[in-house]
Amino acid sequence: MGQRLVVSVRHLGEDIARIYYHWSAFSVSALEEARKVVETIYDDDDMSVRALQLRLIRMVEESGGGIDGGKNGTELAWIVPMFPEEEFKESGASRNNGLIALSKSGMEHLLYWAEGTVTIDLDEDMIENDVYYDYDLESYMEENDAGQVRLDDFPDIGVELSYFPVSYLDHVLEKLQHPYLNAVRHGSSIYQLIE
Repeated sequence: MGQRLVVSVRHLGEDIARIYYHWSAFSVSALEEARKVVETIYDDDDMSVRALQLRLIRMVEESGGGIDGGKNGTELAWIVPMFPEEEFKESGASRNNGLIALSKSGMEHLLYWAEGTVTIDLDEDMIENDVYYDYDLESYMEENDAGQVRLDDFPDIGVELSYFPVSYLDHVLEKLQHPYLNAVRHGSSIYQLIE
């Protein structure tokens, strides 16, 4: 079935693209995919919606993915008139490497399949992430049969894992490399990683 991730890009108050990854809804790999998207977004100063969308399509195509549905899909038929001077990959896209949609219906279709989501909000310069399990200490010990552990046993990542600045992404990824009992924390919240 896969561990299905959808990364959304929000700009000027609305989602402008969604990318589906079939095997990436794990805590670390989801944020690694988000980092690729962030790097693509900020690779150029042109932050117009069309320029961002085209960069995201090219990123997905170059990584082995493509437009959701390929040459026979409604998404490609919707995208081609947006970029009449461009040519797009019509076949050979791997869902493991990303399938992108820009239309509202296409983005909703991708989101329907998600088991984990990450949203890159360019308006707020924040990342919204739900690819982890959230506990307090008592429920973590109960759920994981962890015995006696202390809150201080878990590395503090310094930010909420659910919502943090884009500029903290590398920091968060570094902290997730060294969990204790497959978990990290911030304050009294414990975030168990999905691996």
